[in-house]
This record gives sequence, structure tokens and C-alpha cells, in this order.
Amino acid sequence: LKRALVVSKTTRYEDEARIYAGKSVPELSKEDMVEVDKVLVLQGFSIDALKHSHESQTHSLGLIIQSLNEKGIEFDVTTSGESFTGENDKEGAKEHSKYDLIISAGGDGTFLRAALNNDGSTPQVGINTDPSRSRGQLCVDFAHNLSRQLDRLKAGNYTWVRRSRIKTT
Repeated sequence: LKRALVVSKTTRYEDEARIYAGKSVPELSKEDMVEVDKVLVLQGFSIDALKHSHESQTHSLGLIIQSLNEKGIEFDVTTSGESFTGENDKEGAKEHSKYDLIISAGGDGTFLRAALNNDGSTPQVGINTDPSRSRGQLCVDFAHNLSRQLDRLKAGNYTWVRRSRIKTT
């Protein structure tokens, strides 16, 4: 196991910040945050819930990156948005063949989105980044356990489950 692709979900708060402020959450000033929060409250969102989910995703992604670094595994991080799937993307989708493993960091939706361009030749595992809000039926574990899962993968102590998919046009 030498190289992994981490496919991270974009949180609702991150997405809304980009729409309303044109910036990512870390780039927001306090004034920007107040304005984004006002718009979201007017739309009926719970700011506390959105921020909690965003913080959980950010923390979990940090744990995933830490585990990969500790194991000496090279990795790339991308989002589960259009640039990853190749839809509306001039550069096309990431090539899975250069990775030994795909790690989806989110929930079941992120897992399925990461699987869109995976022809099945690259193993994929799902890490549930917000277990307080998501069941993650397709996910194998949580971010704080990834190091243990990577050890199991390296040792060959793993049974892969193949999933059937259908594509509609």
C-alpha cells in the first residue's frame, strides 16, 4: 500500500460559504461569517448543526491525513464534487489506476460519489466522518480507527466486499 486517493465530502457549511461569500471557510473573516450565517438562518438552517458537521468533517479529515502520513503512504485529497467525477470538468476525472486505495471521507453519499469512476480495480474503503449524524452503512470505520484499518490492509487481513451497481442513462 503505497498511494491513496482521499475523496472528501464538501460540507453544507463550506458549500454555502462558497456560494454566499465566494470563499472557503478558513478564508472567511468574522464579518463574512456573520453574513453567511444570516443568510443561512433566513433559509431555515441551524447554524450550530452546520458548523458542528463541518468541524467533524475537518477533524476527521485531519485524522485521516495524520494516519496516512504516519504509515508513510503518499496520498492526494480531492472533493466528491464535479471535478472528481469528471462531470463538467475540463481536465477529466482523476485516474484511479495510479492509486492502491481510495478512501472516501464522509458518509454513504461520499462513498457512492467516489465509486462513480472506480471500475472496481482499485479497492475503496469508506470512513464515516460524522457518526453522530450519519449511519454510514457503506463505511467500514471512523477516522480515529483508520491507522488500525491500514495495518490490516497491509497485512492482507481483510475481506473485500464487492458491490453491484447499475447505471441509468
